[in-house]
Amino acid sequence: MGPQGGRYSAVGTDLNGQQVYRDGGGRYYTLDGGTKVQVSNPASSPNVSITQQQAHHQGYVDDIKGQLEGKGYNTTSGGFFSKCGSTVCYPDIIYSRPGSTRVDGVIEIKTGGAGPSTGQSAVYPQIGTGDAVPSSGFVQNWNESNPNSLLKAGVPMNQQGYPDGIPVYQITAPGLGQ
Repeated sequence: MGPQGGRYSAVGTDLNGQQVYRDGGGRYYTLDGGTKVQVSNPASSPNVSITQQQAHHQGYVDDIKGQLEGKGYNTTSGGFFSKCGSTVCYPDIIYSRPGSTRVDGVIEIKTGGAGPSTGQSAVYPQIGTGDAVPSSGFVQNWNESNPNSLLKAGVPMNQQGYPDGIPVYQITAPGLGQ
């Protein structure tokens, strides 16, 4: 409630971390020293750089990885190629459950309403069927953190003990200022 009885809803923060409110008329404000200051919609701010967006996205990735690792999951990163080898994508998180040396799942995190890239649209279904081919970088990362794993680069996952593929999960998170 404002000093004159107006209602305001908290809608997010600006790039400086200051709380932004929206009034009943759809206008946005911050409070600067107790003074109401009208600002632009934080979700459509033109001052958001690609670097800020990447850092925001990476913060969500790091948070999810930390939660999984805190529960004993093993996480890593790396790429998968399409079965024809022409397209590659790099999921945000590849994980195994506690005590497992198998790849148990792939997580893609989307922030700010982003959709899948062209490469993800091509490769993620193939990860789900086992037709995707792990990259050498991923296999090296995986085998180092899972010494009993025998994954091989360049061989489709369905020929390496994953006949039904690997589940791919997408987590959707707000973008900057949302």
